[in-house]
Amino acid sequence: MSDISTIFEHRKYKLTHYQQSDSSRSTPTPDTELDIVLTSLAKARKLAPRDPAVAATVLWKIAKDLTVHSQQLTNMRAAIETTQECLHRMVDRPELRGAKGSAAVWSARSLLKTTLECDLVAARLLWPSDKQAAAAQYVRALCRYMGIEPRVISELAATHEIREMSARAAGIAKEIPRKFAKSEDVLQALDALEETASAQLASVASEPSILGAKRGLAVFLLQHAFATDKQSPDTAYQTVLTATTSLRALNLQYLANDCVTLIIDHHMSQPDARIQVARAVTSSLTESDFIRARELLQTYNYQFEEPWSRFMANVVDKAINADIRWMSERAMNEWQSIVRDSLQNNCQVYELVQATLTAYLEPYTWYVPKKLLDC
Repeated sequence: MSDISTIFEHRKYKLTHYQQSDSSRSTPTPDTELDIVLTSLAKARKLAPRDPAVAATVLWKIAKDLTVHSQQLTNMRAAIETTQECLHRMVDRPELRGAKGSAAVWSARSLLKTTLECDLVAARLLWPSDKQAAAAQYVRALCRYMGIEPRVISELAATHEIREMSARAAGIAKEIPRKFAKSEDVLQALDALEETASAQLASVASEPSILGAKRGLAVFLLQHAFATDKQSPDTAYQTVLTATTSLRALNLQYLANDCVTLIIDHHMSQPDARIQVARAVTSSLTESDFIRARELLQTYNYQFEEPWSRFMANVVDKAINADIRWMSERAMNEWQSIVRDSLQNNCQVYELVQATLTAYLEPYTWYVPKKLLDC
């Protein structure tokens, strides 16, 4: 909840009789309360053109009150839409934010925070009927809050290579004109980034679209860059994991595996980072995406040369060269030797690699490997 909701709580319905504190008045019934809310809604909407500061304050509270009335979706939309109009006018015209001493005064910070909340609510209301339009509304809401143009997201999504996209996102994050003075502002921005990114991917879930998926990935990478810029490495890492999981759910494994490059570049100190790399490598091998598997291993071995990754690089090379004899006669013996000599390493990684090798090499050999030694 934004600051304005707390500051003006007692004035929310100042325009109407139902805020009166007459103790002799009987307690309203639920129907009476709803009637009063709807009357207040009508009055506030009429006031909006003349006094957006007061109207937005009242309408925002009305919209929240209407959430308990499941049959009032149309009126809730009307409240949100008019609130949006008032807030957007005040963003563009500071003189409309209310003079000192007036019934409602909006600071620049409270205005931006509430505008984001209101715009996100509008996107959620639109979602059931038009996911594509709602996804676009999410992007507009996010960009308005961050102080960037929506085309920035589109241009970022058009970037071909994952590292280039990440580097461009880092540049955008550093140049965001909006100042985040308090930690709660940073958290609100991170939440908005994640919801917007997820919405982009969910909007294409029924008919997976590379363009839609890359738009979601672009916002996730902006969230990653923003979290990194704000000295929040754990949040940045979780952002990469969320993007990876979401892309895999859309069966876009190659984009998901691309994301793991960022783990290698930035997050290998995380406890489960190696298993994420191994999962991407084994997934690429299983899908015969040898180029991506080789790229991941080359990147990984450049910084973190380990027995399992060196061996997997050899497997990928042998697969590319169709060295059937090595895969059928020597591969598993060499792997078992590595396992025996590497028990001090991440057991979960070795279990994953063993399972993948057993399945991948099965067509080439009748060899049945022994169970991986207990770690």
